[in-house]
Amino acid sequence: MIIYCTSVSQNWKTIVSYAKKYANQFSRETRFEKAPSNLIPREQIEWIENILDLHINNKQNIVIASTYELPILRIMKRIGQTCSGKYDKYINNEQFIVLCLAENKFPVNQKDKYYCQRLTVSNEGEFIDTWPEGFFDERMNELF
Repeated sequence: MIIYCTSVSQNWKTIVSYAKKYANQFSRETRFEKAPSNLIPREQIEWIENILDLHINNKQNIVIASTYELPILRIMKRIGQTCSGKYDKYINNEQFIVLCLAENKFPVNQKDKYYCQRLTVSNEGEFIDTWPEGFFDERMNELF
């Protein structure tokens, strides 16, 4: 299982506490990985491919905390490639959880400062659920 956490919070403790709720559902040991800061795109891809290999080869649960866009897109691409037979390793959507942590606009107390939304990914590697407030909307101006 790979649990990918993206968050407005860079508070590692907050991210880990939400991820553990999902990771504890599985019996294997869980490894926690925080994305190194300031990686260029090529390094982001290399980093996530290494994590994918760890998961696939060692059958290890991995929780990833990152605000990078490319790693999540690469995992989703690999899921789609597995589904279509174009990837020689095996990862499917049942092995991948995306958690989006966001700040509550009106928290009742400190415990209620963040909320967590789980997003589902299809067999083809596409989001089924809508990303809160859009998936990297700021890129649209750059692309078109």
